[in-house]
Amino acid sequence: MKFSHSLQFNSVPDWADRYIAYSNLKKLVYQIERDIIVAPTSQANDVEAIEESPLLDLKSRANAIFIPALDKELTKINVFYLSKEDELFKEVTALIQDFAVFENLEDSLSIRSNSHSRSNSFSLSRSHQSHQSFDGISRHNSKASGSRHHRLSTSESYISNASSDEDEPSTPIAKRQSVLWRPSTIEEQRIHLKKRTIDLFVWLSELKSFVVLNRTGFSKILKKYDKITNGDLKTSYLNGAVNDTYLFKASTLKNLEDQILKIREIYANICTNADMDAATRELKTHLREFIVWERNTVWRDIIGLERKSQAVIPIFVTSLLVPLLVVCLRVLPSDVLHLDNSASKAAHHIFSAMFSPVIMLLLGGFAIAGALSKYHVAKMMATVVLAKAGTRPSNVLLVSMFVATFSSMWISNVAAPVLCLSLIQPILRNLPQNSSFGRCLILGIALASNVGGMASPISSPQNIIAIEYMNPSPNWISWFFIAIPLCFIVNILIWLLLLFNYKPSGDSLSIHPIRLTKDPWSETQIFVIVITVITIALWCVEKQLEDFFGDMGVIAIIPLVAFFGTGILTKEDFNNFLWTVIILAMGGIALGAAVRDSGLLHTIAQSVKEMSGDLTVWQILVLFGSLVLVMATFISHTVAALIILPIVAQLNEQHSNLLVMGSALICSIAMGLPVSGFPNMNAIMMEDEMGVRYLNTIDFIKSGIPGSFLGLMSIATVGYLLMSLIGY
Repeated sequence: MKFSHSLQFNSVPDWADRYIAYSNLKKLVYQIERDIIVAPTSQANDVEAIEESPLLDLKSRANAIFIPALDKELTKINVFYLSKEDELFKEVTALIQDFAVFENLEDSLSIRSNSHSRSNSFSLSRSHQSHQSFDGISRHNSKASGSRHHRLSTSESYISNASSDEDEPSTPIAKRQSVLWRPSTIEEQRIHLKKRTIDLFVWLSELKSFVVLNRTGFSKILKKYDKITNGDLKTSYLNGAVNDTYLFKASTLKNLEDQILKIREIYANICTNADMDAATRELKTHLREFIVWERNTVWRDIIGLERKSQAVIPIFVTSLLVPLLVVCLRVLPSDVLHLDNSASKAAHHIFSAMFSPVIMLLLGGFAIAGALSKYHVAKMMATVVLAKAGTRPSNVLLVSMFVATFSSMWISNVAAPVLCLSLIQPILRNLPQNSSFGRCLILGIALASNVGGMASPISSPQNIIAIEYMNPSPNWISWFFIAIPLCFIVNILIWLLLLFNYKPSGDSLSIHPIRLTKDPWSETQIFVIVITVITIALWCVEKQLEDFFGDMGVIAIIPLVAFFGTGILTKEDFNNFLWTVIILAMGGIALGAAVRDSGLLHTIAQSVKEMSGDLTVWQILVLFGSLVLVMATFISHTVAALIILPIVAQLNEQHSNLLVMGSALICSIAMGLPVSGFPNMNAIMMEDEMGVRYLNTIDFIKSGIPGSFLGLMSIATVGYLLMSLIGY
C-alpha cells in the first residue's frame, strides 16, 4: 500500500488536516524534479558533465524550495500536538481525581456495610460530595467535548451540551454526563469511570499513532526527495529539525506512554481486579473495535456496492460447479470407477483429479512470486537494467519491454506490469503533455507482459493447464528452448510496430533516466534469490531426478516450506495468493477429466478430425491457433485454454504435445482489446497527474491486434520449427 493511502486510512478523520500534507509535498517534489532537476539537464548532451558542479547549484535551489515547505508542515503538526496533549493530559488528571473520590466512596461504603454503623447521613454526604466532584469535572471538561457524533459504542450513553471551536478540531472524548444526569449508585459510577478510561486510552493511543505516522511521513517524503534530487537531505533533516521538534523528542513519547500506563492502571483497578495484563488485552480490544468501526465503514460500503453491482456469477465460482454436477449427474461411467458407480467413488475420483501436481506447481510459483515482490528483489533487478537504458526513447521502450517480459517469467504476467509501470513513473511525469511516447511506453509494457505469459511454465495459468494435457510433461529446459526465442522475436516485432505507430522522436523528447537504487542487498533478499535459483534449477533437471522427486509439483514444495517456514512469507501472504486462479485451474482440470472419462472428448475429437480431413499438423496448429486467438481476445486467456486444450490434445496423438503447447502459447499473445488480459486492463487504467487516461481502446486495436497476428505467425513458424526439433 502506498504511504499516502496508508496515511489516509490510518488517520483520525477529525484530525485529517493536521497530519503531514504528504500528497502536496510529493507533488512539490515532482514539480522540483520537472522545473529544476530535469529542465536544465535536458538542454545538455553530455550527461557526465551535468552530474558534476552544476548539480550542486541545482540541489541548493531545490533545497531552498523544499525545506521551507517541510518546516511549515513540521510547525503545523507540532502546534496541533501541543494542544491535543494539553487537552488529553488534563482529562487524565481529572480522571485520576475522580477515581480517587470513587475509591474513597467505595471504601467507606464497604466499611459502613460491614459495621452497620450510624445513619445514612454519612453515605448521603459522601455521595453528594462525589456528585459535586463529577459535576465539577463535567463542567471543567465540557469545553473539550466535540460536536462530532462519536460512534464508539462505549460512548453512546453520554450527552454533550458543549460545542467545539470551529478553528480547532476537538478530540471526541467520551461525552460527559450533564448536570441533568448523575450517577446515583456505586455501580453506575464504576461504569461511568470505565467508559471514560476506555475513551482516554483510545485517544491517547491515537495521539501516539499521530506521532508515528507523521514521523514516517517525513522519512518517506525525504527519501523520495533524495532519490529524485540524488541528494542526502533525509539524514540531516531528520536528525536536526525533526528530532528537535517537541512531539518527536524521546521525552515527549515517554511522557505520553506514562499517561497511557496510568490509564491502564485505573482500568485494571476498576475492571480486572488489578490484573494489568488482562486490562491491557481488554483495552487493546476496545481500541481495535474503535479503529475497525471508524476506518472501515466507508470501505464496507464500497465493497457492498461492488458486490451488488455484480450481475453474474464470478467465473471461478462456476468452476466449483464442475465436481458437484459430475457427481450428482453421474457423468462418469462405471468402467472408469472400476464398476462401482456410487456417488462416493465418483467424488473421490473427481477430487483426486482436481488437486493434481500442476496445482502444487502453481502454488510454488506464487510463493516465489510473492517473495520476489515482497522483498523488492524483482524491483531492484529491474531497476538495475532500466537504469542502463539511457535516454533515447526507442532504447528505453525496448529495454522496458524486455524487463516486463523477464519479470513475467518469475512473478507472473499479472504482477509484472504493475511493477514495471510503477518503475517508469519518473519518465511519465516529465514527458511533455500529450506526448505520444507515454502511450507508447505503457502499451509496450502491457503487450510485452502478455508475451511474457508464455516465457516459463509458471508465468501464466494457461501454461499450467497445458502441462496437464502434455504427455510426457515438458521439463523447464525444453520449455525455455521454445519460449525464450519466441519471446525475443515477438517483442522485437511489437517494438518495431510501436515505433511505426507512435514515432517517438529522440531529438524532441527529454527522457528522465531511471536512477539506480543505492540500497544494499539484505540477507533476506539473498536467501530468497538462493531458494528461487535452487528451485528453478531442480525444475530444469526434474526428468533426471524423477526417481527421487517424482514430479515438478513435489519440487514446488521447497519454496513453500522455505519461505513460509522461516517467516519470510506470512499467513497474510498465503491468503493473498490468487486463489481465484487456483480454483479456476482446479475446476478446469476437473472438467477436462470429466469430459475425457465420460467419452465426450473422444466424440468431439472424432467430429473435429472428420471436419479437418487430411490437414497436416501445421495446418491444425494454425487453424486452432486462430480459433484460440479469437476466443482469448474476447474472454480470459485461461478460460480459452480450458475450453480448447482438451480438444486439441486429442486431434493428433503423435504430435499432441506440439498442438497443446502451441495453442497455450497463442493464448498469451491474444492482446487486441483492453479486456484481453490483466496487463491490458492495468495499462488502460493508467492516468496522468490530471486524472486523464493515457490509453484508449483505439490504441489496443491499432497495436494489439497487429501484435497478436505477428505473435501467431511467429509461433506458427519459428515456434513450430523449435517444437519439431525437440520431438514434439
